[in-house]
Amino acid sequence: MNLFLIGGACFVVLGWTLGPGAAWILEHFDGVALATLESKDLAAATDAVRGKALTVATAVGAAIAIYFTAKSFQLSRQNHVTDRFSKAIEQLGSMESAIRLGGIYSLERIAKDSPRDHPAIMAILAAFVRNPPPIQRGTDVDSSKHVILRSTTEVLPEKIQLRFDIQAALTVLGRRNVGNDKSIFVIDFRGADLSYSDLAGCRFGATIFADANLTKANLAGTYLADSNLGNTNLSGANLIGANLKGAILINADLTQAELMIAKLDGANLRSAKLVGANLKDAYLWKAIFVDADLTDVVGLPSRKR
Repeated sequence: MNLFLIGGACFVVLGWTLGPGAAWILEHFDGVALATLESKDLAAATDAVRGKALTVATAVGAAIAIYFTAKSFQLSRQNHVTDRFSKAIEQLGSMESAIRLGGIYSLERIAKDSPRDHPAIMAILAAFVRNPPPIQRGTDVDSSKHVILRSTTEVLPEKIQLRFDIQAALTVLGRRNVGNDKSIFVIDFRGADLSYSDLAGCRFGATIFADANLTKANLAGTYLADSNLGNTNLSGANLIGANLKGAILINADLTQAELMIAKLDGANLRSAKLVGANLKDAYLWKAIFVDADLTDVVGLPSRKR
């Protein structure tokens, strides 16, 4: 029932009780014979009834006030979240890396403050990772997804890294509160270029990586159970200690991948390419290697060859 109607009804009853209703209540609810009371006793009795009515009315009014205050606060808070969300999305599309990073971390904070917005924010960040807009480098627009860290000496080689804003989005996704993921929510990195990324220790269970490029990616200790990594390029990837239980790795390229002590129980590696991969001490219970290329594999039990 509408609270306005309840409040209105309460005040009507209160007004009646403060008037002639007090005597009626005494007679019909308390069983007092009004005719037997002296005027001063009747006045005292009706005043007591009115006092009780005022107490009840005050409590009801306070409850209604608290309710509307809470609703007003909730609405104000949601409007504030909406404003922050809009600003963060605007920052995400900026040509400047620093502004993009601010947008990414703002979205992470909003996802923590507003669990209802968590799935939408994570989907937006995943879309950003799949199709990041170009950035401004001086007077040029650069659509490259990687940066080359030049060495100051001739001894150390150049190092390739995933672009900072893309890496930041991945880091936020990998450390999200999975308890706020809805049952139908799935992170989708399908076809994304994640080569040279650092996903060590991240949580990406039941995530779609199909057709993605994870060449030379650092996935040490990453949780990838039940993920779809079909047709994924994982050549040279560091998967030491990664959890790939039940993962789909059909036609995946794991050439020279490091899979030491990785958990591959129940993983499907049908037609996967594992040339020169290191599977020393990996957990392979019920793993499927049908038609897989196991040339020069290290550490694979003979019964799996």
